[in-house]
Amino acid sequence: MDHWPLFYAGSVGCDGLLKEWLVRTVSAALRKGDAQLTLDSIRELECTRGRRTQMATDIVAGEQQVEVTGGSRTS
Repeated sequence: MDHWPLFYAGSVGCDGLLKEWLVRTVSAALRKGDAQLTLDSIRELECTRGRRTQMATDIVAGEQQVEVTGGSRTS
């Protein structure tokens, strides 16, 4: 089965968020003594829809800010 839409939506397309989510899931599974990851265990630690919406809003705002400033950083 393809579960990439779950991972893409759950991480808002950001590989750093995906990595953080999977590390949290693996850590929780190890603490519980689980022998394997399941889709249910992965979904348990997925960010809420509201949190994902906020992250997406923040990402768009950040991209727009970079576009306005021409990509230059300020100290």
